[in-house]
Amino acid sequence: MRINSLEKEFKGRNRGWMTLSVLRALSLLMFLWICHTSAFSQMGSYATYSDSWVDDSAPANIVIVSSGVTQDHYNSYGHTYWVQTTLTSPSNRTSSAASYKTNSSDAYARVETSLAWDWNDLGDYRTQSQHWMCCPYMGGNPANSPPPSQGCFPNGGTSSTLKAGASHAYYAYASSVCSCCKYNIVPNCAIRCGPPTVTKAGNPGCADYVVRLQAWAEVAGVTVCITGSTQLIDTLVAHDCFDEVY
Repeated sequence: MRINSLEKEFKGRNRGWMTLSVLRALSLLMFLWICHTSAFSQMGSYATYSDSWVDDSAPANIVIVSSGVTQDHYNSYGHTYWVQTTLTSPSNRTSSAASYKTNSSDAYARVETSLAWDWNDLGDYRTQSQHWMCCPYMGGNPANSPPPSQGCFPNGGTSSTLKAGASHAYYAYASSVCSCCKYNIVPNCAIRCGPPTVTKAGNPGCADYVVRLQAWAEVAGVTVCITGSTQLIDTLVAHDCFDEVY
């Protein structure tokens, strides 16, 4: 009888230990699932991206701007987000910036950085952003520097490319009124940015030809002519029109 009693007690304890082990395993899996789900899915509310454009609002100070964005519109776990963005020119000029850190329920972190337009530095301007996250359930502390640290890690990277170029269009003298000279674009002038006619003040008279320079930017296959960048230069001879880009 004593043997049967001990056997029953052992089996009861064994079942209790197995139940506790299963509960611990389930708790660990649930913890990992929470951090993974909140970090990477967020029911479609989590997004990261990079962008770039040209700001010509000040014609004397045209700049190429890039930005990086991290957003989480369902940040119920209090993750901390921020983004670091670097803009690199064709000649390897660089500009970098880091955003503020946010752990709000509707988290949104954004940063901008820029480089001055340089007619001698045309080609592909590359924007690269690194999107950071700290998970408090994994011991993440955004105050720890430098990252990565426990619970803080880069949560992916995004990039964008802007192609900077310049149109060189030639124009022949057509007519003049007082000191205003009118020019027509030369035949077969296949460039991205260049109207059919231009006018220029004569100083003191009208030149036989003028060359028109205008900056442009291409993003995702779409060209935008930079209106504030136009230059008209007198010249004695017309050459073939061309788009300058490297």
